[in-house]
Amino acid sequence: MLIQHPFQGARIILLTRTDQRYEGTVLSTSGEGDTTGVTLKDVKELSNPGANIKDQFFIASTNIKSWDKLPADARNQNGEGEFCGYLSKI
Repeated sequence: MLIQHPFQGARIILLTRTDQRYEGTVLSTSGEGDTTGVTLKDVKELSNPGANIKDQFFIASTNIKSWDKLPADARNQNGEGEFCGYLSKI
């Protein structure tokens, strides 16, 4: 049985610890191998406007500085709140 996390499907803007900004839809929070993190789909690199949209992109939780849900998902906007807390537990 597949358990869906409440953040799956949310559109977010994510800032990495190296100050790269990404916009995408949360596809998975299950990580890759032993590395916890988030996989985004339809990802735009906002810090590089000319970059191609990536189908999927994994970001390790240790590289996430902050994130915000986009206005359509504004009910839980925050910086290092629930989402990063969730990632630190998986």
